[in-house]
Amino acid sequence: MRSATTPGVQTLVLPSNLGPTAGTASNRSICSGDTVGTYAAGFAYAVSGAAYPFSTSQTPAISGANGQADITTSAATTSTYP
Repeated sequence: MRSATTPGVQTLVLPSNLGPTAGTASNRSICSGDTVGTYAAGFAYAVSGAAYPFSTSQTPAISGANGQADITTSAATTSTYP
């Protein structure tokens, strides 16, 4: 998970060899022709603060600096890796 402190477009880099390991060799993360799904969610509060082990409440209070719990999501997209 990545934390961004400025709003707007963010860039994430997927390392090229996060695929399954066969013996000592790592395989490509995404191979040519693979379908890739992308989705993003943003939170205007400390999202991990409402989760275990930081909170054990079944109904934790979640709020940001402005007293609200704002969440934003992107549209889900798919593409085919070249």
